[in-house]
Amino acid sequence: MPREYGKAWFSMFTDEHFTAQLNIDKFLYMTLLGQPSLNYAGVTPINFKRWRKAIREGDRMPSELEAKAALIRLERNDYVFTDDDTGEVLVRSFMRRDEVHKMPNVMLSALRAAAQVESPKLARVLAAELTRVEMPAINGVSEGTKRLRLNLDRAQRDAVAHLGTLSEAAVEPFPEPFSEDFPEGLPEPFPEGFSEGFSRPWETEPFTEGFPEGFGEGSVVVEVEVAKSPTADGYVGGRVRARPATRTEPPPAHCSKHPEGTDAPCRLCGDARRARNAWDAEQKHLTARAQSDEAWQRAEDRAQAIADCDICDEDGYDRLTLCDHDPDTAERAKRGIALIRESLPKRAAQ
Repeated sequence: MPREYGKAWFSMFTDEHFTAQLNIDKFLYMTLLGQPSLNYAGVTPINFKRWRKAIREGDRMPSELEAKAALIRLERNDYVFTDDDTGEVLVRSFMRRDEVHKMPNVMLSALRAAAQVESPKLARVLAAELTRVEMPAINGVSEGTKRLRLNLDRAQRDAVAHLGTLSEAAVEPFPEPFSEDFPEGLPEPFPEGFSEGFSRPWETEPFTEGFPEGFGEGSVVVEVEVAKSPTADGYVGGRVRARPATRTEPPPAHCSKHPEGTDAPCRLCGDARRARNAWDAEQKHLTARAQSDEAWQRAEDRAQAIADCDICDEDGYDRLTLCDHDPDTAERAKRGIALIRESLPKRAAQ
């Protein structure tokens, strides 16, 4: 059953993490979702020529190096994983986002595709994803139903066994793809012309796999599960890269060998800059998340107050006035008006 379309949930375009990514990264992610070669397990072969054409901006065609950099950033944020040795790309959450489990025959195709993955790295990621996808419930006693149920059970066993065996060769943290193209890491800032036509999210640069010397002092490094989107765990991904959880002071912007910075190329300084940018972005995210939680709480409190109130309507209004949900308000108002009226003759006489 060939794919004719891919689902793009509305929540993706309101997810703070996804919308904060570079435009080229978001365009590439959407392009991957729309690839006819993307199977139901979320795996597609690398095809830079096709992708570059899809993400071009006007007449400007992004370079292959730009597309590779976008894949690296998408992997750092757990959207997409790439193995340049086997030539495979995995859209990590595709099986859940596309809800393949709701259609037994499609789920069967997904499991069979998962059993064909060649990359140990992708196998480990996909094996974890499979544990989060429900197997479709197939009821009935007809021969066709029994055969489909049997095929699904067999395909699930085969996929789990294949991915489990293959993933034993994968070691985390995963090596990033295209390392030979970026021996000093992704350049920051990009050299002139490298990212022409695209913006750069300076405050959302993700963590690298390693941290500079002294970065871990006073911090606790954790892995957490996140849920930001109405669609299960959002487009952020089910796993967040290791990050400082309790550190109150920002990490240094330069390595210990160059505390004041240096104009010379220094990979440790580059790591430190990225770690600092990521820390700053995390603080902004935590602040925004706290503000969002407060707003939600206020909204929930108001909704509950309206539901418990016998005075106001469903919008929280007592006729044309915003209700304060206090049953004594009207009586207090009457008493106040009476006092004012009593005082009027006295004032007139004075």
